[in-house]
Amino acid sequence: MALRFMFDVNPVSLYGTGFAYGYVVMDGDIIVESGECYSREGMVAAANNKWVRENILEPLALPVAGPNVVATDLELRNRFFSTYKRWKDAGAEIWSDCVWPMEANFLSAVIADGGGSRDRERPYPIRDAMEILQRVGDPDRNEYSGLDGLTEYHPLDDAKASAVALLRAERE
Repeated sequence: MALRFMFDVNPVSLYGTGFAYGYVVMDGDIIVESGECYSREGMVAAANNKWVRENILEPLALPVAGPNVVATDLELRNRFFSTYKRWKDAGAEIWSDCVWPMEANFLSAVIADGGGSRDRERPYPIRDAMEILQRVGDPDRNEYSGLDGLTEYHPLDDAKASAVALLRAERE
């Protein structure tokens, strides 16, 4: 089985700028790397959206400082690009769960930030776990993954749940 880079993005609104991402890299059943990053600029903007504030910012108590927090949305996207490119160059398939609109918009911004230099580095093809998970009834990812201690809407937890749920769905 190929390496898989599964990522999840939290945007300021359904079609808005991403303010957080989480990812896992799977080699078969094993998570070989995981990470998350948050933008202070984006979290301030996200607080203006009632749904995001009530369902993500307040219950998750996301970090406002530390090694996984950057000042701006551009820094967030640049950090994502660096990580994504490293794994793409290592041969990883690029996956997300229900790519449109949140992850697709984030990726478009990541590529556009390169001013043309990233055009050939785009995540193509991007694979969507949703198609496979729909075949088994589109289950709740946290439940279906069988992983304990996951929090809904947390970008790293959502990436883990989707990656493990996808593996399970492919085996059924």
